[in-house]
Amino acid sequence: MNQSFGLNHTRQQATQSGTVSGDNTTSWDRNRRFFAAVAALIACFVLLVGAVNSSAQTTNFWIGGSGDWDDGSNWSLGSPPSSTVIVAYTNAATYSINVNDSVLVKSNVFSNPNFTEADVTLNIASPNQLDTSVQLTLGDQGNSTNTVYLGSYGSGATGGFIFEAGSGITIGRNGIGTLVVTNGQFYALNCNAVLGSGSGAQGHLVISGPSSSFICSGLGIGNQTNSLGGSTLVISNSGTLYASSSFRLGSGSGGGGSSNNMVELDAGAVFITDSGPMTIGRRSSATNDVSVGNKFIVKSGALWQGGLTTSRSMCIGSLGYVPGGLNSSTPGNNMGDAWNNLLRIEQGGAVTQISTVAITPTNFLEIVGGLFAASLVTNFGGTVDAYGILRGSLVVLSNGTLIVHNSLGQLAVSNSLTVAAGSTINMELGSSFNSMFVGLSVTNGPVVGMVESNRLSLSNTWNFTDSGGFAPNTYTLINFATNGQGTNVFIKLPATIGTTPNPVYTYTIVTNILPNAPFGHVDLVVGCTNCAQSLPFQITSILRQGSDIILSWNTSGASNIVQVTSGGAGGSYSNDFVDLSPNIVITTPTTNYTDVGGAASGATRYYRVRKP
Repeated sequence: MNQSFGLNHTRQQATQSGTVSGDNTTSWDRNRRFFAAVAALIACFVLLVGAVNSSAQTTNFWIGGSGDWDDGSNWSLGSPPSSTVIVAYTNAATYSINVNDSVLVKSNVFSNPNFTEADVTLNIASPNQLDTSVQLTLGDQGNSTNTVYLGSYGSGATGGFIFEAGSGITIGRNGIGTLVVTNGQFYALNCNAVLGSGSGAQGHLVISGPSSSFICSGLGIGNQTNSLGGSTLVISNSGTLYASSSFRLGSGSGGGGSSNNMVELDAGAVFITDSGPMTIGRRSSATNDVSVGNKFIVKSGALWQGGLTTSRSMCIGSLGYVPGGLNSSTPGNNMGDAWNNLLRIEQGGAVTQISTVAITPTNFLEIVGGLFAASLVTNFGGTVDAYGILRGSLVVLSNGTLIVHNSLGQLAVSNSLTVAAGSTINMELGSSFNSMFVGLSVTNGPVVGMVESNRLSLSNTWNFTDSGGFAPNTYTLINFATNGQGTNVFIKLPATIGTTPNPVYTYTIVTNILPNAPFGHVDLVVGCTNCAQSLPFQITSILRQGSDIILSWNTSGASNIVQVTSGGAGGSYSNDFVDLSPNIVITTPTTNYTDVGGAASGATRYYRVRKP
């Protein structure tokens, strides 16, 4: 900062406040006010030291309220900034700046004082641009909050905030910074963008609108171990972001970890990351840093593309994880770790152009009716929770979990599925059951060019739950592609059955491969030794024994409850049934219950049996 400018600027402010020649103020008062103003200047100077880095650099302060960039009265130097000047916005206020011509400055620093808020709107007239050659910083001061809205106006609305070159973009340096790009373009091809950088920092970036885009080199969201966490990126309403270099959610470039950060892609959003590995969680293998609860959500109509022409790799969890090594120990230890990090792809959303994916222990991939196109997904002990399409191969290693939501929809894995010993597959059984497809399209036809390389290998434990309407039946768990001889199918039989909806029933997994057929299936046969002819769920008798009533019925489900209501002798009754019995655990195909004293009053009673 040029101190002679600062002094002159302070004198001008003092003159405007009433300290003028010829007034009745004493010389002491004038000097006191003058030195107070100088002290204010020093405080302002201190605020900017971190962002400017050198007191020898020239800084031009925006001192106006809302106004035009080219109006010299809005600037502390009396004229708009030149290309060698740092522009500082320190007003803790709400104001708009109209940029009516293309301009070039050295840096833009939004640095309102600690414990203050500022909202600044930059309106850039199309087709002009605000060009910064070194850096852009938002939320410069600790415990400060500022929001910058970047937009364009005029025919075509193609204005933008354009970096020719620069050292970087920091949104949330020490405080909380938010950049909202609406109806404009932000180009920073040679710059990395960081959301949430320093201690106590938090950064938010919103890109909204079909004419809004943000282009940068690397992108880091939640950059340091000691950052506040909770930084967010939201792309909505057909906005676009392109990062040509690395992408990190919850981690710094050279280490460090950050928690509870989030990316949300809403309808029409396009997010392209053209380098790998892309990380949701902790990027390095450094010790004593954690990355917890970071989430990447792809909603309906949104796209995350891993590369323009080449597929890129991804890690959900800890990139430094080594199975069985120091960093594979339990969450929360002093070796550093990452857990509860999540990629979620919702119905109508898509993630494409991914090569390999690693999911480390206690981290999650959720496919909720969406599309995940990745050549190879390896679950090292995390959880894949899915229905929808996984276009590629899936490997679940020991301690990993695959949850298939059969009741909600169909899970299709286009290539191979390998589930190792020590891992589990959880499936839902019931009236809304959908089979899983491996190496096949959902129409049961082989995927062209993939069948010979497909492999189905299952050595896992199987867990089953009742999703509603479960009963003894044959459930086709998996339809799979085969080479006609079944030599690409390896299924451990007898299978290991874990939890089941009703322990009374029998559960047997069998394979069915027809000679020379292009596909086969894995079936679960649920039987009941004492349930011949699948007895209907109904009351079979009501007997009076003294003052008691004994009910007998054919059971269904894991438990039943007897209910009762009042009525008349002619067959009419109230529909206000209430529970009479406790929850009765079912272990046989038929059972009974005694309503003690049920006949003592002489009143007519009506019974029914329900499943909880």
